[in-house]
Amino acid sequence: MVGLFRDFGPGWSVPTPFVRIPLTIVEVSDLFGASGFQLFDGIIESGGVVRGLATPGVASRPRSFFDGLQAFAQQQGAAGLAWLARTSDGFTGPVASTMGTGLVERLATRLARGLPGSPSVMPEGAALFLLAGDRAEVTRWAGLLRLQLGRQLELDESEAYRFAWITDFPLYELDQETRQITFSHNPFSMPQAGL
Repeated sequence: MVGLFRDFGPGWSVPTPFVRIPLTIVEVSDLFGASGFQLFDGIIESGGVVRGLATPGVASRPRSFFDGLQAFAQQQGAAGLAWLARTSDGFTGPVASTMGTGLVERLATRLARGLPGSPSVMPEGAALFLLAGDRAEVTRWAGLLRLQLGRQLELDESEAYRFAWITDFPLYELDQETRQITFSHNPFSMPQAGL
């Protein structure tokens, strides 16, 4: 693949080895339901999900950065965006005290695994972003948030090929226009054992 793109592409770089997606969306629904954080517990009890992502090096950004991301999430249809930032004094943010230290530490440990290098501890300077609601909507919102963060933090590139191996895409999805179940990708391009 690298040779093909280098030989026949428009001259953009094709670095190897292929890197992991730097901002990984992580399922954290199991940490809620009886956590004591009533807003997310209620969403889980009604069949919703909670997903989050960690972003390194943003805790020192001004409050307007986080408020802008909150407004962006709301423009996409989300009720809001919960966030926590890890500083030298611990975690700060609008929901830090409401969630409690135990829950925040469990979230930080889970979301740290989504950072490059999969650290076991959330590094100082990182921030956690959480979205909750209907599964399909949260999936869309989290994907849009990741793209927005990539743009704002200048992690995206416009003139380079970056290969990534995508594993375990869902075979079916709900078509938002027809409201019918349809293939989410060509079923013959990614056979799954036993299916």
